[in-house]
Amino acid sequence: MSGIPAATSVLFPLPLVAPAGAPPCDKTAYIIRKELHQERRQKSTMHDYRAIFLDIDGTLTQPGHSAPPVSAVAAIESARRLGRRVFLCTGRCEAMLKPLLHCADFDGYVASSGGLVVVGSRDVFDCPMTPQEQAHVLTALSANGVFRTVQTRMGAYCDEGFRDFLRARDVQNGSSELLRWREAIEQRLQMQPMRDYGGEPVYSVVCMSPTRAQLERAMAECSEFDFVLMDDRQHDLVNAETANRRYDKGSGVKQVCAAIGVDPADSICFGDSLNDLPMFAAAGFSVCMGNGGEAAKQSADAVCQSVEAGGLAKAFADFGLLA
Repeated sequence: MSGIPAATSVLFPLPLVAPAGAPPCDKTAYIIRKELHQERRQKSTMHDYRAIFLDIDGTLTQPGHSAPPVSAVAAIESARRLGRRVFLCTGRCEAMLKPLLHCADFDGYVASSGGLVVVGSRDVFDCPMTPQEQAHVLTALSANGVFRTVQTRMGAYCDEGFRDFLRARDVQNGSSELLRWREAIEQRLQMQPMRDYGGEPVYSVVCMSPTRAQLERAMAECSEFDFVLMDDRQHDLVNAETANRRYDKGSGVKQVCAAIGVDPADSICFGDSLNDLPMFAAAGFSVCMGNGGEAAKQSADAVCQSVEAGGLAKAFADFGLLA
C-alpha cells in the first residue's frame, strides 16, 4: 500500500443532511417552485434543452446501486434520439460509474464531483489532488480515527479497519444489519481494500467518522478543503466527502457545455443532494428527486417523483425531453 498513512474504511454514498426546520415538499408529482419568475416557469416545459445532466445515486439509481430502472434507460435513449446529449454528473470516481455505461448510451460524464470531465472519449478536465494535498488530508483523517475511502480513476479503496469497527458495533447492538449493508455496497460498487491501493492520484476522499467531534477535528486541520457533510439516517454515523475548491459539479457542467458548444442555459439537470447544488446553479433548469434532501428540494427549480417511483422517466416526459 503505497502513499497512504495507516488508518481504517468508509461508507459511500449516503443521503445528505437537510437543514433543521426546512419546509416539507410534495413528492407526488413534479412541482415548479411558485416563487420562480413566470418566464422561468414557462421555460421548464417549453424550452428545447440540448444537454441533460444526471446525478447517479438517489437520482438515476437507488443509492449504492448500478442498475437504473428500465424506464429511466428508455427515457435516456428516447431523449438522445432527439439529439439531446446526456451526461452523468456524479461524486463517484470513474471506475465506480463505469457499470452505468453498459446500461445506457451516455455522451460523457462528470466524475469525482467535477474532478474529471470526459466528453465522448476525450478528457476535457482532469484535476486530482496534489501529492501534498493527498498526504495531508489522508494523514489528518487517520490521526483523528476517521475511516476513509479514497477515489481514483482506477477504483475506490477502503480502510480495512472499518469492517472490524462495524462488526464490533453490530455485536454491541445485537445486529449484523450495518455490516451486511456495507458489504453489499462494497460488492456492488467494486470497492477494494486499502492494501491494494497502488499510489495513483486521488480525486476525493469519502469519510466515515464514529463521532462528529472526530470529523470536525480532522476538518479543522484540512483548511484547503471544504467538506460536504452527509447523514447516515439509519446508523448514527457521521459521513462526509472532501470537496476540492478548484472544481465542483457546476464547473463540470460548464466545461461539458463549452466542449459541445451548448449554452449552459440550454441544459437541464437532475439531482437529490447537497453536492448537486453547484450543478443546480450552473444548469439552465434544475430538478430534485422526491427522495432528495429538503435543502436540495428548496434549491431546485422543480421537484419530481422519487427514483423508486420512476420519477426520472416521468420528469423526462413532463419536461418535454422525450421523442
